[in-house]
Amino acid sequence: MCIRDRSMTEQAKTLQKQGEENNKKLTEFIAKSEWEEQVVKGDSSYHTMKGDDGFLCLKSIALVKATPIEVFAFLRMEKYKTDYDLNYLKGEDVEVFPANLRIVHWYFQGKMIVSGRDFVVLQYYSFDPKTKTIITSSTSIEDSRVPPIESSVRGKIMIAGFMIKPVSSTMTEVTYVTKMDLCGSIPQMMQNSVIKNQGEKCALVAQNLSLIHISEPTRPLYISYAVFCLKQKK
Repeated sequence: MCIRDRSMTEQAKTLQKQGEENNKKLTEFIAKSEWEEQVVKGDSSYHTMKGDDGFLCLKSIALVKATPIEVFAFLRMEKYKTDYDLNYLKGEDVEVFPANLRIVHWYFQGKMIVSGRDFVVLQYYSFDPKTKTIITSSTSIEDSRVPPIESSVRGKIMIAGFMIKPVSSTMTEVTYVTKMDLCGSIPQMMQNSVIKNQGEKCALVAQNLSLIHISEPTRPLYISYAVFCLKQKK
């Protein structure tokens, strides 16, 4: 992994601009009127939408008993990712830049006849101090330092990420959306099934956050970590 110093290189500036555009795209994607509600369970739900290019898109929403900064800290912790993304195996930073920006390599396990997938993504996150909303977006990016893996199929994420916004002093609405191409030889029905399996992602975030007992002494560590991440942007 390569970690840049605090100065912004031209590459970092270009990627930051792309990240900002991705966050705007994510916000507009969430607000689309074409979403169709599929399942509602208590304080969570998921919705689907067919893209113009034929790919199935998914939106998952849940109310979480935590502050936005606590939710963000939870999502950033590698050790918890398998708790809300059941096919996730691991992630490795390829390069970390200033300004809330990084290139990361994700690995996902296969299921039944579907081979494992991996994604190289540009991840960017921002914080709006007025609304206390945090947005984190991920899109696939080409990087010669991460060649294709023989045992995996390199997928493509057109847009994915979370919007984390407060609805009260103790409750936060978490929205996750994704539009991706699993690539490889996979029937469209199977791809749609894999996408729909992410419908409970936000509900799992809420469930697992409640089990961590954020009121315990570990809470300041999560908050300090999240604040540190968000302060990287100047």
